[in-house]
Amino acid sequence: DPRNMAESEFGLLGFLETVLTFLLAFWSFGLTIGIQVWLADPKLVHKQKAIIFTSFVFLISAFLPVALVGFIFPERLAGFLAEDESRTRLVQLFLASAGLEILTQFILSLVRMRDKAALYVFVNISKLLAHLAFTIYFVAIQKQRVEGIYLGQLCSYSVFFIVLIPFLLKNISIKIEWPEFKKMLRFSIPYTYGGAAFYFGNGITLYFLREFGSSIDVGIFALAQRIANIVRMLIVGSIELSVTPAMLKMEESVETRKTYAKFLSHFSLLVLIFCLGISLGGRQIIEIANNGPELMPAFLLVPILSLVLFLEFVRGILLIGLNRAKRTRFFGRSLVLSALILAILSWVLIPFLGYWGLGIASVITTQISNMYIYKKAQKYYPIPYQIGPIVLISIWTFLFAALGLGADIFLTGTVMNLAIKAVIFIAFAGVVWKMDFFNSNERKYMLDMFNKARGRFTS
Repeated sequence: DPRNMAESEFGLLGFLETVLTFLLAFWSFGLTIGIQVWLADPKLVHKQKAIIFTSFVFLISAFLPVALVGFIFPERLAGFLAEDESRTRLVQLFLASAGLEILTQFILSLVRMRDKAALYVFVNISKLLAHLAFTIYFVAIQKQRVEGIYLGQLCSYSVFFIVLIPFLLKNISIKIEWPEFKKMLRFSIPYTYGGAAFYFGNGITLYFLREFGSSIDVGIFALAQRIANIVRMLIVGSIELSVTPAMLKMEESVETRKTYAKFLSHFSLLVLIFCLGISLGGRQIIEIANNGPELMPAFLLVPILSLVLFLEFVRGILLIGLNRAKRTRFFGRSLVLSALILAILSWVLIPFLGYWGLGIASVITTQISNMYIYKKAQKYYPIPYQIGPIVLISIWTFLFAALGLGADIFLTGTVMNLAIKAVIFIAFAGVVWKMDFFNSNERKYMLDMFNKARGRFTS
């Protein structure tokens, strides 16, 4: 509630969240990904519990020096983070919360890989409700400001760990498995420096946008990004949570590689459908949210940033080859290369094109990264992807999204605007159906499903 915290407190909270993102990128050491790959290896079943315990010991030991700095030199760190040396308690609460968040993300990866979907949902909802309740108490009632938010987080972590005690006891054996852990750490490290490069690239481009443009330009880009990210929340996140662990657990065979190719094709189409939907509805979302007329141009950027999101999704699927071949260093290199190219292109394009320049630079750099990862993954773990049809459907998707933008620009009447967009969406479905994207069995199955659904509505 804004009435319980000053505007400066919200600014401080935003800065601390940014610092937290960097801490998670560095001090998780990519082990949330590494543990998924190692738990999927049937040859390591007898070592898995020891590997999990060794990972916990390593993560705690690695973050401990950071926490000690905050507790030994709290005034200096408070001066840096909060620009107020008297807020030492805030720094200590923040560091404690950061350390527990690192462990939390690692544990959630374990829950996913153990196929505990109900437990995963329950523990996340419990943690969210506890965080909400304790934050309201500390901020609204106790007037603890930002400190109250982190106190609420610490209380929610307590609930999280209490709920998961039985699960953890079943999946840990108190034994150090250092040789296998070192292999996993070498596998995971590229995710650390790759992630750091990714966040640096995004940060420096927003700085260029503000310096060469204005804070309004940053706001327009950020709003368009938030709208495009609805696709990530609705569908991409669900695929990553459920499908990726299943892909890693599949036994190595020719059929498995064909299945991976099908995963990319079918889920790409699903994500593109959502991207088209959010692109067509971008203007209406902004109007409903009532963000102000100065941010209205954000709807024009939504299709471009949806394309970036789609390309990032494709990169996540392509990574399965590098993960199975345990050649993740190429992924780290690709993100470092992308960050450099993104910074250079943004520096060149933003002064002339503003936020459009940043959008175009993001598309180019993400695609370069995908091409590099695809080439390396195919070298070490060939998968028969149907790249041609995916590229073609992508082009059609964003051509139809452009038609939707035309409707937004020239048809201001709500009824006519929505009617034209409905026609555009149906036309897209027709184009996809006419393409040789589905085989005969898949077409027959979808027609049967459609006829059954029509029968229920007409009966």
